[in-house]
Amino acid sequence: MLQQNCCQALPRILSAYSRVGPQQGLQFRFGIVSDVQYADIKDGHSFLGTPRYYRASLDGLKRAVLGWKNQQVEFGIQFGDLIDGFNPKDKSETALQSVLDEFALLHKPVYHMIGNHCLYNLPRNRLNEALGIHGTSSYYSFSPHQAWRFVVIDAYDVSMLGWPESHPLHQQAKAILDEKNINEVTALHAAHDHTHASGLLACVPVLPVTQMH
Repeated sequence: MLQQNCCQALPRILSAYSRVGPQQGLQFRFGIVSDVQYADIKDGHSFLGTPRYYRASLDGLKRAVLGWKNQQVEFGIQFGDLIDGFNPKDKSETALQSVLDEFALLHKPVYHMIGNHCLYNLPRNRLNEALGIHGTSSYYSFSPHQAWRFVVIDAYDVSMLGWPESHPLHQQAKAILDEKNINEVTALHAAHDHTHASGLLACVPVLPVTQMH
């Protein structure tokens, strides 16, 4: 994942083509963006000292969405960490809504993945509800075209983040860490920020010999 706010990182616009079959040529275009990490707080640094421009990240997202609209994308994909872990916990919902309001201006579907900073702020069930992810888990798939299916894999499915302590997946993650991880629990935030991952995305073409540009 990008270790920057989206105002520093360039959003991407990708096009999917098919070179065989009855529907050759451009099939759809979509936008991607990662690590908005918005917070209504003064600029600062990540857990590892990376500069963060918390309020300005919302302006970066505005530019990304405008670029998507100008390119007439059919949908957007958000790669995780919509809001930053340094958000005051009583402001998490407001920060999340501020970001979602910017995505809504696309007036097209936006598919979301959950990142560690999202889970520092809100429990998984609340994030799923806000992001339109159905079910108790955060992995899913969608098909924007009959020749393509996107599969979103939740990197925090087995995790101590986002689940109640009594949840089996929380307990499974704790058991793995107890056995394998020699770090102190107090280093949890730093370890997660250093080994950042959110949902993983796989684009699965149904037709053979296709190419992403």
